[in-house]
Amino acid sequence: MAVSGSRADPRVGGLRERAAADTGHNESADQESCIVELGSGAPHQLALYLGLLDVDFEVLDAPEFAAALNKLSDRYRRAAERFNLP
Repeated sequence: MAVSGSRADPRVGGLRERAAADTGHNESADQESCIVELGSGAPHQLALYLGLLDVDFEVLDAPEFAAALNKLSDRYRRAAERFNLP
């Protein structure tokens, strides 16, 4: 599976340097963001990987990847429900 166009601010957390150097292709979109193309054998694996990088990103394509992100975020939200955080 290839995720085409996860957009992220290259200054925040260094997504360009941290992710694309060994796992994908990247290009500058503008002065504040880059487009990174990443691949993975399974959407949930890529969701976990990007979560580990601790950077904000936007999915521009790959609805199956977006579904994996939603499923994972729901799981994490349920895990923290007892703390009633905003």
